[in-house]
Amino acid sequence: MRNLKNLIFIFIVFNLTSFTGLYKTNDKLSQTARYFKIVNNTQQKVYLYVQNEGGASINALFKGALSEFRCLSGKKVYTASRGLKDRFLFEITSDMCGKKIKLSDYL
Repeated sequence: MRNLKNLIFIFIVFNLTSFTGLYKTNDKLSQTARYFKIVNNTQQKVYLYVQNEGGASINALFKGALSEFRCLSGKKVYTASRGLKDRFLFEITSDMCGKKIKLSDYL
């Protein structure tokens, strides 16, 4: 009977340690996913074409709006008119990660 209790105890401890390992890997993944924010401080609605890993996205930023994007170094941001990329604005760099970028600095 004592051996059975020890076996159950070891089984429970093993299962609990495996769950804590999952949480640690999720924390590492969340640290690597970094973002930056673009603030539309202009007086007009602006459409942005932002490159990402799987292609690109077009986002509408109303005046005073704030939008968050993945910080992927080397990807480019353009204005977008009629659903197509238009004028080049800037290239995303690693120092932009975690910061707010004013749209008026690039228009």
